[in-house]
Amino acid sequence: MITDKLRQLTPEDGGNMSIMQVDRILWTHGLQLAQVTVNHDRKGGREYNLLQERLCKLVICLRLITLNGGHAHHCIGWDEQCLYNHPHNVIVNNRSDRRNMQSCVDVFNRLYPPQNTSRNGKSLKYSD
Repeated sequence: MITDKLRQLTPEDGGNMSIMQVDRILWTHGLQLAQVTVNHDRKGGREYNLLQERLCKLVICLRLITLNGGHAHHCIGWDEQCLYNHPHNVIVNNRSDRRNMQSCVDVFNRLYPPQNTSRNGKSLKYSD
């Protein structure tokens, strides 16, 4: 099963696998990741346009910038109802959380509080 293989290869320190590693595993099952950033780089911003997606299953790669200038790449899941992250997820309210640009940014801020990371550091890169 795909999830078993992904769990086996997840780094013990809790970090993320590279996109290339995930692509290889998915490819063996006839699946692939495709870059769709351009679909979300529209008026309203990436967060807003992403949360307007319906009937989807996306892998979102974020580039997080810490307040001291460090950065890390991190992947989360999105299935039009919930942002999946470890150790906690964010369930998205269909009305209030998708209402406008700021409410969508606030959803991501619940995962990554602004006092810990720079909002401008988030970068949507991949989905499937």
